[in-house]
This record gives sequence, structure tokens and C-alpha cells, in this order.
Amino acid sequence: MIERWRLESSDNELKFFFDDTLAIHLFKFNETWSVNVLGQQKTYQCRDLGSALETAKIAATECGWINL
Repeated sequence: MIERWRLESSDNELKFFFDDTLAIHLFKFNETWSVNVLGQQKTYQCRDLGSALETAKIAATECGWINL
């Protein structure tokens, strides 16, 4: 089976690619994590990485990137 998801990460940034399309992008700036999900019109702001990941999961599920 071909792996369709790929993660690129650094200290202040996480990028989740699906078939080489950037689907989920989290980055930290001024102690706040920003969450962008392809298909969402909104950028979410979270104080900690755990909350940012949970927010990204919910938004990605709403957009159909993740099927639970």
C-alpha cells in the first residue's frame, strides 16, 4: 500500500501533506499556534500544540481529509 500522508516538521511548524498537497499546516508565532486546513476559510489560533492538533483534526474531518 502506498503511503498517502507525509509529515514535515520543525520546532515551530508542522505540515501534513496528502498526495503531495498541503492539507494541514500548523505553525507557532508569538507563542500562539495557527492552524490552517485546506477547505476551511478560517485560521484557528491555539495556545498549545495539543489544542492545535485537536483543532486541526476536527477541521480536517469536517473538510473530508480525515475519515474517523
